Amino acid sequence: MDKKNFHKGQGHRRRLRERFLTSGLSGFHDYEVIELLLTLTTPRKDCKDAAKAAIERFKTLQGVFEADSAELCQVKGIGPANLLGVKLIKAVADRYLKKKLIAMLKTGLLPLKPCLREH
Repeated sequence: MDKKNFHKGQGHRRRLRERFLTSGLSGFHDYEVIELLLTLTTPRKDCKDAAKAAIERFKTLQGVFEADSAELCQVKGIGPANLLGVKLIKAVADRYLKKKLIAMLKTGLLPLKPCLREH
């Protein structure tokens, strides 16, 4: 590789993807989760600073997921196009958890407390 075309983050996305595919999210910082999601729809651009800024602004991974799209777009490096990964994963997780919870309730793996059954 030509040294003048090399940059310090070269291969970073590939390493993030490989880490995830090998170990899941184990060992990932919250900003790295957001960074990985942003890279899904951000071609050839470093997403680490935007991910760290999002965590700083919204305080937690959950805070970033729950943030309004317009508020997320106020974070430098996040816009309507690369917002997709963050919003998609939240919507998928919500749907999955809802269906999982309903299935657990139907099979009795998660019994309702008596006070919840009355309402």
